[in-house]
Amino acid sequence: AGAAGGGQLVPVGTGAGDSAGECETGGAAFQLSVTDMKTTLELRVSREGMGEPPSFQPLPDLAYDRRILSVKVIQQPRAARDKYSSSVSSSQGLNQTMIIKYVCFRDGVSTILLTLHILAHKSIDIAWKKQCLEPKSKVGRALTAPQAVLIVLLSASMLACGACVLFFCCASSRCSPSESSPWSGGGDGRRQKRRGYDEVEMTSNGRGPRPDPIGSEWRDDERQEIIFHGAA
Repeated sequence: AGAAGGGQLVPVGTGAGDSAGECETGGAAFQLSVTDMKTTLELRVSREGMGEPPSFQPLPDLAYDRRILSVKVIQQPRAARDKYSSSVSSSQGLNQTMIIKYVCFRDGVSTILLTLHILAHKSIDIAWKKQCLEPKSKVGRALTAPQAVLIVLLSASMLACGACVLFFCCASSRCSPSESSPWSGGGDGRRQKRRGYDEVEMTSNGRGPRPDPIGSEWRDDERQEIIFHGAA
């Protein structure tokens, strides 16, 4: 068995032999770093003395420290063929691939033991270690009670200031005479302005007394006399 990305996994216990001889019993000598989140195992089966390929049944078992990480096999070995073919592709059918994924929960090192079950053969145990770091959680800033009260007070103050400014602007626009008002002083010559049915006659220089409006809104006793103010 080999591991992708360098290194070698040491089988533990009794298993199938390789070209160098029988597997030796030992501990987990290979350790994955923090950045390694997947492991690819390539299983190569020898054709010597075998009439048909081995069948990986039942599914492999995984043993690890569940407090540190979670391990899951995301790709199982392919189904074995009934018989070996004499073509070149038959050698490719002897290679099986497994992909194992890790999810770390906290800091620590966990020993992972993978048990491969082979139909009509002894099981194979493969052990290695995985180093983990606790993932950093993204925590947003919580709004405290004093901050919430301060935001409410600032909002209320801004609303009050806006209301006061609006009130003073409206009051000043009502009291001060505008240029288009018929009661504004000064002017060049005689000016007249119609508003509905009322007619207003202005003075020529604006220094005389205010003119009296003529219209339907006056009372009957006020319509008896029309006053024209000439230039002084």
